[in-house]
Amino acid sequence: MRITIVIGLAWVVFASCTRRQPSVTEDKPHEAEREGGKVIEMKAEAQEHAGVRVAPVQIRQLTDHLEVTGTVQPVDSRVGHVRPIASGRIAEVRVRVGDRVDRDAPLASFDNIEAGDLVSQYRSARAELQRLKTHNRRNELDA
Repeated sequence: MRITIVIGLAWVVFASCTRRQPSVTEDKPHEAEREGGKVIEMKAEAQEHAGVRVAPVQIRQLTDHLEVTGTVQPVDSRVGHVRPIASGRIAEVRVRVGDRVDRDAPLASFDNIEAGDLVSQYRSARAELQRLKTHNRRNELDA
């Protein structure tokens, strides 16, 4: 008997804690309200006072236009300064000021004189190494 009373009280407590669904009326909520947006409603007098006109959707040529003057300036926080890490000269500039560039796109060709000297030294060393390897093989074959 006590178990039946405890179960009955627990059921009443849980039933009172659940959310109740609002009753459905004839005024259905707008689509924007269901998706979390806000709907602003204006009375007909307020629309007329503000000059708001409601018309069916149609395709037509717009005749109104707006001409204004202004300046376009770069955003200082998004301007990058490029400095070479070696001495040399710019051989070719591939973009101009104001061009849109992608990340890792080459902006210019840089002729690095020091790198050219290092490349030629590397190639000479590789050629000397190959010559020595060939000379050692001949000596091994002769022996």
